[in-house]
Amino acid sequence: MRVEIAYGDDQAGIILPVSVTADFITPREITGFDDAPTAVERAFSKPVDASPLEDLLPRGDRSVVLVVSDLTRSGGTKEILPLVVRYLESVGVARTDMRMLVARGTHRKLSKEEKYYFKSDTLKGVRVEEHDCDDLSSMSALLLTKRGTPVRVNRLLKDAGLIVLISPVSFHYFAGFGGGRKLVLPGSADRAAILANHRLSLVDDKPVSLHPACRPGNLEGNPVSDDMEEALAALDNVYAMNFFADTSGKTVYVSAGDPVTSHQEACKVFRETHRVPVEASYDIAIAGCGGHPYDMNLLQAHKALKHAAEAVRPGGTIMFYAKCAEGVGSESLLRAIHAPRDRFFKTAYEDYDLNNQTGVSLLTLTETYQVSMVTELDDETLAAAGVTRCAKSEACLAAALETHNTERVAVIPYGSQTLPFAKRGDGF
Repeated sequence: MRVEIAYGDDQAGIILPVSVTADFITPREITGFDDAPTAVERAFSKPVDASPLEDLLPRGDRSVVLVVSDLTRSGGTKEILPLVVRYLESVGVARTDMRMLVARGTHRKLSKEEKYYFKSDTLKGVRVEEHDCDDLSSMSALLLTKRGTPVRVNRLLKDAGLIVLISPVSFHYFAGFGGGRKLVLPGSADRAAILANHRLSLVDDKPVSLHPACRPGNLEGNPVSDDMEEALAALDNVYAMNFFADTSGKTVYVSAGDPVTSHQEACKVFRETHRVPVEASYDIAIAGCGGHPYDMNLLQAHKALKHAAEAVRPGGTIMFYAKCAEGVGSESLLRAIHAPRDRFFKTAYEDYDLNNQTGVSLLTLTETYQVSMVTELDDETLAAAGVTRCAKSEACLAAALETHNTERVAVIPYGSQTLPFAKRGDGF
């Protein structure tokens, strides 16, 4: 059997021996809709815990600000965003009264290709601004959260007559879920706020570990998510358009309304369809991210590796396909990978740096599992991270089959969108 795994914008294949049984772990397919514009209109007209959007439009010269994540978290954004603009036009909002804020947090600036998308005909006339977390002149103080996070946000949000969060829902490895409140903090916040919020994901033990409630698919008791929601609540007149796509990229779910409760409802649906039970943990998993943009760099790809690990017993092998054409994607993560391991796990909380939590998560995974990668990452980075290069997929698989003396493997082709869980009788 030949198995194809998305790899960047291409495919990578592996031929499985005839003796091997492959169990494919994929999200549950759900029926979407044929008419996306009507689905968006219906969502705004019949929202969750809110008045119809049309009733909340600002009067006078105050603008409608559309807050959109950068395209590293696509999830249907390219389909939904123009439809939201079109809907606002249909209810009387001129494009000159719309502003778009690309909430990229600490992520890199938009590429030329991504900038071209925001200047396309479907968005023509809408002014677009990239948020810069280091430009304090563009920000306004918002609040000090109960957990001590001093939050400044882009002034566009403070001045807006109405804010619409264009919210792609997905799993997030320490905030529980993406979308919703994350478009404000970290997406539209200053660097100090982002650092303070993300540090909440760590527990200052020796060694430092991830907070037990900071895990993919979980919002309950999650200090990072709670901190984000508190920042969101300090803003007035916020609305959310939540959505997600299937593994082919087709949008299959939309909802709108209150930015907290509508997002939580969307997360519940996503969790029910993308959290996949397995009867028992595997010795070997073959996993991919789902292609670009999910494997654009190691920072993004790590999320799929963390999901795949949920299907594998400690000491097992994960063959991981992630192109990482943009490298590690984070200078702070690169520093964490190359730091002396013992010292890093002692000081990751006290000497917190952005993405230390990613370093803790990634290095814990590579200490717990045997990870081999099909990737464009350099050998030095792989070695520092505790990962071996898989130069020939069939040879890597043959070695793993012999090591573990098994003829059954898990195949997880859409790791970024799939959260396996082994049945243990406790519901998680």
